[in-house]
Amino acid sequence: MNKKTVRKIVILSLLNLAALIPAVLLTMFGQPGLASPTISGAIVAVVGTLISVRLGVTLALAAGVAAFALTLVSPYPLLGGITFGLITAVAAYTARRGLHSAAMLVPIFLSIVLASPPSVSGVQSPVVGAALVGTAIALGGLWVVLVWRVVLGSELPSMPVQPVGPRTSAVYAGVAGVVVGAAAWLILGVDSSQGGAWLLVTLLVLLQPDPHDSWVKTWQRLGGTLLGGLLAIPVILLPLGDFAGLVVGVVFLTLALIVRYAMKRPYWQYVTPLTVGIVLMDSTVGDRARMEIDRMEATLVGVAVVIVITLAIKAGITVWERAHREPTT
Repeated sequence: MNKKTVRKIVILSLLNLAALIPAVLLTMFGQPGLASPTISGAIVAVVGTLISVRLGVTLALAAGVAAFALTLVSPYPLLGGITFGLITAVAAYTARRGLHSAAMLVPIFLSIVLASPPSVSGVQSPVVGAALVGTAIALGGLWVVLVWRVVLGSELPSMPVQPVGPRTSAVYAGVAGVVVGAAAWLILGVDSSQGGAWLLVTLLVLLQPDPHDSWVKTWQRLGGTLLGGLLAIPVILLPLGDFAGLVVGVVFLTLALIVRYAMKRPYWQYVTPLTVGIVLMDSTVGDRARMEIDRMEATLVGVAVVIVITLAIKAGITVWERAHREPTT
């Protein structure tokens, strides 16, 4: 393992450790429901900052505003689906500049906010509650960007971007926005729960600008989720309190980020610890086993949907190419 990789591992570990500080403070001041959202905002900002500090700040603020809107529209299935679809489409269109790997984390981590909004203790007004959720997510992201800047100064590691053509970006944004928006509408109307949120997460992760990438990622995510689910079983059986579960969840999420962004390992190896981490971070002692089952079911449904969409897009491309092929003489 070279020095550059070791440096990235140390940086990501310190940043995720720093992300726990706002969560601890919120728990101490009687708002444990906002602890997990601050960590979600932190992870979005960390990945954005791997590209640039400006992007990290932008995504933290965007996630906060989006969380405010999604918390308000969560009780209204059609409005919630439209809003979530538009947020997804905007994030997907950043593929034109190669920023979608970071930008798509905004709708990914806000899926749970939409399907199962965080509880805010002592607040009766929906608007005030939504504002506090959005503020917690934004501040969690801005906090880790500040720590990043203070600790590293101008010596920031960077992640290369791979821009996608305008037409491909537009198609990707349209397909992702419509599919995910429709799924959100159905989920809010039928199954507004963390299980429904995992279906949204699966669709958001697997849909890619390139159908081939979607195909490969689909099977790797399926394998990684199943393996992660098996590894999560002994962990969720441990007598961990809610906050202890949150801390252990952050440890697994840190490992996932290290595997993905520092060690550059295959995608399924990233999904495996990610599965364990999210199950612990976004659940309580009583519902961890239920959440584990929900995640498995949602992954299987999402995989089936993306396979159908990918095959349809591939067939459409084949038909279009044949129709526009130059005639031979």
